[in-house]
Amino acid sequence: MLTGTKAGAYGVGRRGPAPGGRAGAALLLVLPLALASAQTLDALAPLPPSAAPFRHDLALLAGHVSAAAAARADQVAAAAADLERTYWALSWALEATPEAGYELDVARDRGGWEAGFEVELELGAERDENAILRARAALAAAEGRYRAQRRADLRAGLLALSQERLARRQLADAEAEAEEAAASLAAAQGSGAGAPELVSLEVAASLAALDLEREQLGYRPRARVLAELGVADEPASGDHLLQGPVPSGVRAAPTHQQAAALALAVDRAALRVRDLPFENVREVEVTASYRAGGLQVGAELGLRGGVPTADAQLGWRSGDGAHRVGLGVSATLLLSDASSRRPSLALAELDLARRTQAAYEAGRAEREHEALRLLELAYAELHVLVVARDAAADELAAARSAGRDAARLEAAARRAEDAAERAWQRYVRALFDYLDTHDAVLDATAP
Repeated sequence: MLTGTKAGAYGVGRRGPAPGGRAGAALLLVLPLALASAQTLDALAPLPPSAAPFRHDLALLAGHVSAAAAARADQVAAAAADLERTYWALSWALEATPEAGYELDVARDRGGWEAGFEVELELGAERDENAILRARAALAAAEGRYRAQRRADLRAGLLALSQERLARRQLADAEAEAEEAAASLAAAQGSGAGAPELVSLEVAASLAALDLEREQLGYRPRARVLAELGVADEPASGDHLLQGPVPSGVRAAPTHQQAAALALAVDRAALRVRDLPFENVREVEVTASYRAGGLQVGAELGLRGGVPTADAQLGWRSGDGAHRVGLGVSATLLLSDASSRRPSLALAELDLARRTQAAYEAGRAEREHEALRLLELAYAELHVLVVARDAAADELAAARSAGRDAARLEAAARRAEDAAERAWQRYVRALFDYLDTHDAVLDATAP
């Protein structure tokens, strides 16, 4: 009988294709072989050693970083650097003003050139909470895109390698059918068969040759597939993989990208509510300055739109000047017909952001549970069909050893092999959905 290690693992609805249709037909075809080979099959236990090709593919691609993923990683680094700069936005400016002019005293009929020079260095800093939140959102989005790229690369790579195995077997079948058709035609021609039979055999041989050429044109060898993926086909131990539905090496993000985006949206909406007073008091500034001769020193502390700022100036101007000390306070107020509407709009935006976040969090556990169940279903189906494939291969080998007619068993073994390969593809898609639901990637792990 079939047993599952998790209660209800086989009674959950699934997003992907159910074991009905072609998958169900293949399962019904080879399931007796699997049951004959083992009285009890724990479908969520480690896959048998014959699943080595699947393990090898997974070991090759786990942790692989493609060129596209590397570009995404560069975007993450750039976003992180931008966030660091945003925490205290520092700025500087150096301004130089050379002056020259000619002045003519018409009454005295005297004139002369006057020259001057002024230079000023200004340093500034501000802490804009809204800019910081935007930078944090940009970093979270960049990290999410990187993980999504890694998942997409894993899915595409595993499916491409699996499809190569299917295409290789289809090419071998087409070669065998073409050889058989050509041999039948040659035998008929050698035996002096009649024209109608020869025409029929010629048509069959031509169609088989066309099918063979079509398969040859569409086939991409494994080495080419790996080269396109940027992966070297090196020995990779995958014995530690596929010991259960969730492979080792799954690493989830500390915070799901969507959860981070919603949390930051709440923070930005809350900040807009806190900054409502500054919709009317746009700017408050305290200034101080000192001048002695040509030297000028100044400082400003301000609150502009709720953003604290600090500026300092150091300058020099040619010519003489008296000692001066200046202090000042200024404020900019704004009242408009929109002033009364802004608080209600800001509060409504905050309420919507919080409700959206709450709805996401409320459904998160169910989504993760469903993704795990679907992965368990796909793994269980894969396990059953791998065992069935092994049983079909064993029965075929026994028939050949005994000298019995094995044509029917050869066809059954071939169908069982294709069914296991397609079950692997369904597992890969379920694994992608599971990783996507958890915003996780599959990293390489030591056996």
